[in-house]
Amino acid sequence: MKRPFVFIAVSFACGIVFSYFFNLNFTTLKIIFGILILILLFFIKFDKRSLIIIFILLFIAGAFNTYNKLNSSYLLNYVGSQINIRGIIKEVTLSSDEKKRYILDTEEIRIKGQRHLIKERMSLNVVGKNELSPGDEIYFPCDLKEVKRNTNPKLFNYKLYMMTRGIYVTTTVRDYNLAETGKEKLNRMEYLSLKFKDKVEDTFQRTLSPSNGNLMKSILLGEYDYLKEDEILKYRELGLAHILAASGQHIGIISFIIIKILAYLGVERKINILITSFIVWMYGMFIGFPPSILRSLIMFSIILYSQMSFRRYDNINTLFFAMLVILGYNPLFLFDIGFQMSFIATLSLFVFTSAIRHKFYPFSRGLLSSLSAISAIQVGIIPVNSYYFNNISLVSILANFILLPLFSLILIGGFFLLIFSFINMNIAVYAGKLLEAVMNVQNCISDVLMEASPKPFKVFSPNVSEMIIYYFLLLSIFRIIRLDVFDFRIRKAIFFYSLILILFSSILDFTDKSMRVEFIDVGQGDSILLRTNNGNYLIDTGGNIFGDFDVGERVVLPYLVKEGIFNLSGVFITHFDEDHCKSLPLLMENMDIDKIYISHCPEDNKIFNDMSKKAAEKKIPLIELKGGDNIYIDDKIYINVISPKGDLSSRTDKENNFSLVFFLNYYNNKILFTGDIEKEVEELIIEDCTPADYLKVPHHGSMTSSTDEFIKKLSPKYAFICVGQNSYNHPHEVVLERYKELGTKLYRTDEMGLITLEMDRANVIIDYFLKDKMDLWECIIKYEREINFGIIYILLEFIFLKIYVSLEKELKYYEL
Repeated sequence: MKRPFVFIAVSFACGIVFSYFFNLNFTTLKIIFGILILILLFFIKFDKRSLIIIFILLFIAGAFNTYNKLNSSYLLNYVGSQINIRGIIKEVTLSSDEKKRYILDTEEIRIKGQRHLIKERMSLNVVGKNELSPGDEIYFPCDLKEVKRNTNPKLFNYKLYMMTRGIYVTTTVRDYNLAETGKEKLNRMEYLSLKFKDKVEDTFQRTLSPSNGNLMKSILLGEYDYLKEDEILKYRELGLAHILAASGQHIGIISFIIIKILAYLGVERKINILITSFIVWMYGMFIGFPPSILRSLIMFSIILYSQMSFRRYDNINTLFFAMLVILGYNPLFLFDIGFQMSFIATLSLFVFTSAIRHKFYPFSRGLLSSLSAISAIQVGIIPVNSYYFNNISLVSILANFILLPLFSLILIGGFFLLIFSFINMNIAVYAGKLLEAVMNVQNCISDVLMEASPKPFKVFSPNVSEMIIYYFLLLSIFRIIRLDVFDFRIRKAIFFYSLILILFSSILDFTDKSMRVEFIDVGQGDSILLRTNNGNYLIDTGGNIFGDFDVGERVVLPYLVKEGIFNLSGVFITHFDEDHCKSLPLLMENMDIDKIYISHCPEDNKIFNDMSKKAAEKKIPLIELKGGDNIYIDDKIYINVISPKGDLSSRTDKENNFSLVFFLNYYNNKILFTGDIEKEVEELIIEDCTPADYLKVPHHGSMTSSTDEFIKKLSPKYAFICVGQNSYNHPHEVVLERYKELGTKLYRTDEMGLITLEMDRANVIIDYFLKDKMDLWECIIKYEREINFGIIYILLEFIFLKIYVSLEKELKYYEL
């Protein structure tokens, strides 16, 4: 096998993916693993026929490794329990006036008078003004909580991010509950890492302007925290975000500087290489071994070893060896964006550069050679960049071509500046002036590019199959996959079959009359997405009422964009409380909205006034709805408004009671949306209500709503509660009991995450995002239709090819 580590690493990674997403029976896997080892050792020769067994063994090894990582936390056993913890602060991740966040290594815990020695990493939030430093030993009582994951598909999974770093639990305490029991408890390596970081911060703070100093710290330490959000966005939109992450470029430049200096001093070649390797590994340790740096260090070490031993090496094989080592150390790195971007960018560089350079032949040297490498990386990372950031920079190749040499020069200057600071700070200050000038040129060019270039092209988050199709087409275009090896008749048959399939799929999409309602989890608030073949509609937009978490910016807008929704045919605002409409201005600024439907015009309401002003600027019509109004979405879907009804202001002054209430009708199905209406309005509209199988529970399940008479009149089979963590006791136990007594099945966003109600003429499917992992058999049963379709599709393609080739032969026979 030419590149064995490609096969080994991919097999191992497949096991990681399956173990993360599915429940696997590890007792059975252990038995299978043992049997296969015996078969491989005693009955099968090492040839191509044994590859299947080797794949299964590596697959199981990856699955075992992941299972152990996912179940390595002892602190999870104490979630929900009152315990006392003694631990050491390792890192400060957030520091504001009233709140701090730290990474803490526990030393011991005490529960019910018993002492347990548990060494594990956790996240600690401290409310108050007192500050802690790395190395401080503290003792405190707490109530542990599991780190929260994303509750809507495709959004940032904070739990997975923390687990990748070995953190499974978190807690929040007041600063007056902390007792400091020691200082400077860091080990030697941690102490050196801290001092290195302090030295970097101090040097660039003293030698560069604040903005350039922060940029230099970010580049050298590979941390975004030093930069403002708009600066990060600028580099991301220019396709230069990789500059801000520690990567192979850093290792290459550091090693180049060290090797040249040592060679100039006359150091023997092998010793030069060993010293250089030691220094770059120390640098990796100082900045915490991020996956991209770890990948670079492993590959760099192998390259240096091959040079010392005069052995050949293969770039791609070396890359996959590095992948195997990293995933063996921490299998969850497979899901880390830094690992994915670094790996795919490097693989694209190796695979596509020569193919792109060949397109420029005979003008493929000098600048065009650099342009080929940059283009290879940029086209290679498009799917991953699209999935995470949902944009494609239209100037990324140009920006990298112009600014990458400057950033390399800045990085070299930064390292020399750091070296000078150890020798004499005055020299560093003078050198800093030169570096400042270069960085100002970079800032000027990047600002000009940002102003002159079109905005990045917004894209949805592609799924795995779409990514595979993209890479297959890319490999075919650059003739890395040679389709011309197939017989012309087969290629012709594949083309026509694919064309028929595309036309058939387009017809199915065009004639699709299904409807999908998604109850987005926005915490304590409402935001419901209605998808139809005739447009997408949003019922309320959510909005934070607790803390400073921006629901629109962090949940609603990203979710819509990731789903490929850039236009809303209509937005229904049930009423003007923050938890229902605070995110609307953000959506108006970032999306095309055709119409906004409202229930009333409260001129003393700030949110309404801001919305009206922005709607006028954007020329979005505001339509006030009243009871009896109908809105037709298509010939199968229409909305029948029930309330506001009559003169509500004479009956109530509560904003909740002015909520828009309407039936969504689809064939014989009815869904009642109720906003936050309370008892008074329920009594008013009960005569206009007819039984509905589906109900959006009023006012998050509050005791002030869902009266017995109202819900008995509706008799819903299924009810959906949009609710999050709150201090209002929503949903109330009495209300929940009322629905249960009626036999209504309840779905809650705080427990289930995003809830989906999907309908067509004959079927209704209710699903939700947060659920336990399925085992493989359950998955096969759930996706039986899709699996059967895939099998039938492959069989039809095979039959089509056979028939087509056979007919071609017969036609040629008759022509002869």
